[in-house]
Amino acid sequence: MNDFKTELGNETWTIRFRTKKECKGNWGLCDRATKTITIYNRLKGVDLLDTLIHEMRHAQHPIPYEAEEFINQTSTELAEGLDLAGFKCKQLFTKSKE
Repeated sequence: MNDFKTELGNETWTIRFRTKKECKGNWGLCDRATKTITIYNRLKGVDLLDTLIHEMRHAQHPIPYEAEEFINQTSTELAEGLDLAGFKCKQLFTKSKE
């Protein structure tokens, strides 16, 4: 994936995709000082969505890591729901072309 910029909490953040070493062994990192989210570049599917949502929610939360349990649970639920919705939409478009 290509790096990109996005607005989170009225601030411009950079989302970048890097090696596991650059992610310090994690799937994702949120650096408030530099307004940078770093995502492990080998993640795919639900794991990628989950990690991206998770780190973006940290960027939006006023106190880092205070809501870790809540962010963990809801990020996974959102990622699974988006993945399922994308799959269903893909099926519908494929069927409508036949």
